[in-house]
Amino acid sequence: MCAAVAARRWPGPARPGYTRGEKGGDSSLLRHRPGGQTVAPAGSSLIVIAICTFRRPEALSRLLDHLNTTAPVLEGRARVLVVDNDPAASAREAVHGRELTFAHEPRPGVAHARNRALAEARRLGAAWLAFLDDDELPTEGWLDALLGTQREHPADVVAGPVVAQLSPELEWARPYLTRRRYPSGTPVSYWGAGNVLLRLDALERVGEFSPAYSSGGEDTHLSARCARAGLRMVWCDEALVSEPTDASRANPEWLIGRSRLAGEIIARVERELGASLLRRRINGLFRIVAGTLALPVARLVGRGLKVEIFRARGEGMLRG
Repeated sequence: MCAAVAARRWPGPARPGYTRGEKGGDSSLLRHRPGGQTVAPAGSSLIVIAICTFRRPEALSRLLDHLNTTAPVLEGRARVLVVDNDPAASAREAVHGRELTFAHEPRPGVAHARNRALAEARRLGAAWLAFLDDDELPTEGWLDALLGTQREHPADVVAGPVVAQLSPELEWARPYLTRRRYPSGTPVSYWGAGNVLLRLDALERVGEFSPAYSSGGEDTHLSARCARAGLRMVWCDEALVSEPTDASRANPEWLIGRSRLAGEIIARVERELGASLLRRRINGLFRIVAGTLALPVARLVGRGLKVEIFRARGEGMLRG
């Protein structure tokens, strides 16, 4: 999924007020496992692996179990942080008894959850923060790959791919769920927060995730601001994360809606940051006109969904 779209239903706009969350296991570490050697970025100290979660305790438990066996880390150099964005704190049971840091952020919206992760990471004295989504599973060597790319291409941000994990009957949807990938070290202008390593002191020049994007697109907005501020952002293609995807997402209606929403968010971000309104309108109109003209033939040759997704992006660009 592109950075513009959150593949989850987060609560709506922020409410006033702030409740200080609870924390547990502040001195805890991700358990070290033999067979991997993580090399921390030059000049760094603590690395925090942050997971923002909202009412998915089973998926969260699966991810936490998975991390213990696939992300060996330097002893004393990494911690897992779980930020629960459910006002009812439904993640407590999933984290109970685990060696990690827990924070409850009841203010609704993914931007608030991510900002709480930034604050907690700084409170813990971290130099680096890696984000994972609660429904993802990193491959073995994921963290090593991010850190290795950061060392090879000194960067403030290192982003990696998120690949849909599909059952055989849903393989037809893979072309529509596949995100663009690049050779490691390639500079990028946008990144998604589902798989990214951030230098915390560099983010101080940019600020936090905007609560105005609490229902999605907060990572697109922040990454665009990072690019404008001159942060060095690169891609790491070996830092692979998989995302189990079921029929609730692998269906035409969801795919078309996702494309439309992505167009809206990108247009909104560009408008806020002063990009050309005329260029965006021309791009959006082209997609709508070209898609509408091509759709009848595309349906005859089995490419109708691809064209509808293309056209929906243009509709979103004009709405945003």
